[in-house]
Amino acid sequence: MSYIPLLVIATLIILLTRWLPFIFAEKLKKAKMVESIGKQLPAYIMMLLLIYEIKVSNLLSWPYALPELISLAVITVIHLWQRRVLLSMLIGTLSYLLLLHWSW
Repeated sequence: MSYIPLLVIATLIILLTRWLPFIFAEKLKKAKMVESIGKQLPAYIMMLLLIYEIKVSNLLSWPYALPELISLAVITVIHLWQRRVLLSMLIGTLSYLLLLHWSW
């Protein structure tokens, strides 16, 4: 069985999905819905990462998701204080790694 036709079709589909935003870039810039999604998407992504990270299994055994919750508090404080997303993400990630690997 030859896989070449399948590879060609898969390649074309991948290339098409990568090129579509550039083909319709002018129309997408004017769309209100795309602008709204662009403003809300980072918060949704962060919420999904948070939900993924704080799992039920972590809440039922030691350290009871303490590293995650402490890091979440650090991120919240840094973000409310500085209003800089990258800074709060960097400090939160570092605090999480420090708490996870060296304190428990």
